[in-house]
Amino acid sequence: MGTVSLKGVIDMHVHSNPDIRHRRYDDFELMEAGIRVGARAIVIKTHQGTTVDRAFLCNRHNEIVHQGDNDFIMFGSVTMNRQMGGINPWAVESGLKLGAKVIWLPTQSARNNMLKQNQDPAGCVDVIRDGRVVPELSDIFRACVARGMLPGCGGSEERGGQEAGSDSSGVVDGGNIPGRSGEAGKGL
Repeated sequence: MGTVSLKGVIDMHVHSNPDIRHRRYDDFELMEAGIRVGARAIVIKTHQGTTVDRAFLCNRHNEIVHQGDNDFIMFGSVTMNRQMGGINPWAVESGLKLGAKVIWLPTQSARNNMLKQNQDPAGCVDVIRDGRVVPELSDIFRACVARGMLPGCGGSEERGGQEAGSDSSGVVDGGNIPGRSGEAGKGL
């Protein structure tokens, strides 16, 4: 089997240190690995909140150390777990203004995840209540769509064996997202 080129690849979901769980690379090591293989971009993710500030520091480090000899960029994301206040439009708005490229629905705090982990779901972050998307999430969807993006599913609730708002692959379908234009995701 021949080698596969990673030139130009964009990895939309990588966990790196610092994190509560040990990860293989820290942010700077991940950035350097991305540059070495010719990647175009990496979106770093944490279950503990936001990585937007960490991505900024990596990009600044890249500018200083590599002085423009590559086109790699690190992007940050926001994950709406309990640590971020759950479904928190203000945290999302701040993240988007600071350059977040992915807004993750709850992961470790999602009811579905907590049930799968045999944890008490009393403190979970629900995205659906009484069969409807929680009102705050509609605000978040609108903010994302206004910037040409859709949120990632995270560990949102199951419905009929699938996550609500996603197909079997876990990709958000946007079927109940107010103002969806079909142009989401462009510009990354």
